[in-house]
Amino acid sequence: MKMNLIVLPRKKFNDDDLFNFLDILDGTNYIANKNREVSTGIYNTKVLPDFDINEIFTMKENHFDRIIFISDEGFKDFLSLEIQAIFTRFLNSFKTVILCSLAQIAFLKMGLLTGRSITYNYDEFPEYIKYFNNSGVKLITKHEYYVDKNLITLKGRDSIYNLGEDLNRIEENMENII
Repeated sequence: MKMNLIVLPRKKFNDDDLFNFLDILDGTNYIANKNREVSTGIYNTKVLPDFDINEIFTMKENHFDRIIFISDEGFKDFLSLEIQAIFTRFLNSFKTVILCSLAQIAFLKMGLLTGRSITYNYDEFPEYIKYFNNSGVKLITKHEYYVDKNLITLKGRDSIYNLGEDLNRIEENMENII
């Protein structure tokens, strides 16, 4: 059984993204955010997290099989040293790391995606394309989701179900690549 950690901002995540992930993920799901505050989605869904980011920061990443960052305009909540360290540890431990909607922009802005190929929800948020200039990150525009080693990036909502159909196969292939 998989152990999934979903990281949300305290405000402005897309409720549908969260519900779609909860629908497709196998195993047990845990939610984390900054200060263990109630997270509020753009459609007013309220989520009480299981963990504070600082608790995750002090835990070993081997407690979880996957980490999923979900955000729309609330991605600014991910701009912290703790989130940066958590992301890097999961990525370097070859755990599945999934970034959805605009979460990618936070990690792009922190310089953590250099040398990677990713997609994001550029149709709804074209104003963030400018961050790709001179970033060393290749924007993939023809895929609903994109896999770069153990990093999976998604546009959001509908692409989550597309990923759900392929996630187990993708992770099996990751074991052969990594």
